[in-house]
Amino acid sequence: MILKKLPSWPKVQRQNHPENLTDGSGEQGSAIFVLFLCIALFGAMSYAFLHGSRNNLAMITGEATKTAAYQSQDCANSVALATRRLQSRGCGSMISMEPDGSNPHTGAPTDGSCSVYHPAGGSVAACNVTITVAVIDPCTTGPIGSVCESDGAIYIGDIDGHRIYARHEDSPGTLAFSGPTYRNGPKDFTDGPGNTDTWMAFHIAGPSNHRAVAACRSYGAQWYLPAKDELNLFWLNRLELDLPSIGIKTSGGGTYYYWSSSQNIDPGYTSEAYAQRFDSGALRKGLKTSNHYRIRCTRRD
Repeated sequence: MILKKLPSWPKVQRQNHPENLTDGSGEQGSAIFVLFLCIALFGAMSYAFLHGSRNNLAMITGEATKTAAYQSQDCANSVALATRRLQSRGCGSMISMEPDGSNPHTGAPTDGSCSVYHPAGGSVAACNVTITVAVIDPCTTGPIGSVCESDGAIYIGDIDGHRIYARHEDSPGTLAFSGPTYRNGPKDFTDGPGNTDTWMAFHIAGPSNHRAVAACRSYGAQWYLPAKDELNLFWLNRLELDLPSIGIKTSGGGTYYYWSSSQNIDPGYTSEAYAQRFDSGALRKGLKTSNHYRIRCTRRD
């Protein structure tokens, strides 16, 4: 058998590529890459730590807020419960919220029995929370005839969406509507406060002395001489109000008429204002300077 010699492959010349260099530049590139990798990992860890810290801080803050809210609610519940308890005792508008247990209300018991923070009253432990508890006066939501605890006023009905309240008694005696002279004034039948403001401006400016409206304003800025339709509420709601029980004149001696703040609307009769009596409900137009009638002042919500 004849053996043939296989051809030999040609030798490949080694190329002088940069990656084959052995001068150390490859090791430097690897070191730089590792450095960048470390920086990236450090940044990622820092971000994770910071993000976690923020979450922890938010969680701590949230829990602190919840705790404060719970404390505030507990305090409010204690005060509300104590207030209802004192109301049931008849303390009403004399309930004191003074932290030291004192009671500044006129006529309030001196033993602390109407004070929320007094051991003899509501016995609420002092809270470091400012809480305002609204005490609802029964006359603001009650039926006609309800008496206000705040000032003894009586709810007599509604006009133009306003609850109208009358003082618990007539002004003393009887008065002329104005002095020796009179002015041409307001004729509105429902706006007693506006009528009274106008008459009072005349009263202050002079020379006319509007005694009837001045008598009402002497009780305070909220009180006024009722307009004709406001005055008529006494008659319309006479059954619910039980007029004699609230001091409205319906029998006996003396005049039965009460002044309104509404002037006569008839042309040429500026010397007259409307008045009403409550034994019969009769309306009349009285002379401002000579007729002396009763006065029951009103206010509205």
